[in-house]
Amino acid sequence: RTQRCVLGILRSDYMLHNPATTTSSSEPEEDNEEEDLHESIPLQVELNTIASSFGCLSSKITRLHQTLYPGLHNEEGDLPVNMAGENIAKGLALAVQEFTRQKVESGEEGGNVE
Repeated sequence: RTQRCVLGILRSDYMLHNPATTTSSSEPEEDNEEEDLHESIPLQVELNTIASSFGCLSSKITRLHQTLYPGLHNEEGDLPVNMAGENIAKGLALAVQEFTRQKVESGEEGGNVE
């Protein structure tokens, strides 16, 4: 049987980078730390597959960043709400529904998910 639908759960990891603060010193100056955060840009450092468990934790990390750095904004304003946990669960549920629909459509064993 041909599988017609695939669910991919991917997690993309980023770190903040500010080219203006790249110096020979590994210690940033404390008085410029908040300004440095505002001028930093996110750079992708990793793309993970089958990483749905940590995807759910990323929602909590976003809330941690919002608490630690209340003035941290991106170009559109505040950090976006991270709905990874809810969206991963919805994606898995939709995948099961589609798998079941395809089994019923093809007449395989009444569509029971095994």
